[in-house]
Amino acid sequence: WGLTRAFCKQNTFKTEKQMVKVKECILIECDIPTMEILRSINAKQQPGTGSGGQFVIQQLDETHVLCATSMPDNVKDRILDTLDQMSSQSTADRRAQAAIQRANAEM
Repeated sequence: WGLTRAFCKQNTFKTEKQMVKVKECILIECDIPTMEILRSINAKQQPGTGSGGQFVIQQLDETHVLCATSMPDNVKDRILDTLDQMSSQSTADRRAQAAIQRANAEM
């Protein structure tokens, strides 16, 4: 879970002179499963609910994403909680499979 401050283009539009809006953002680097969780959390964010709405500005590739600096503080905690739940489910699934195999072996 790497965080780096970066500058990114928010919008580019042309008039007689080239104008570029620049917005401060955070560059996040993570593995692919964590990126899927991050995208899921972002998709569930509702605009105007005090949570700041969606915070992903642009996904650069499978492991890098630019996020608004106004990203909710609890996003990292929500990702870690989801990973813990997935790990607990995997452990429970492995235990259940082992119990089934033992039961089948005894028959």
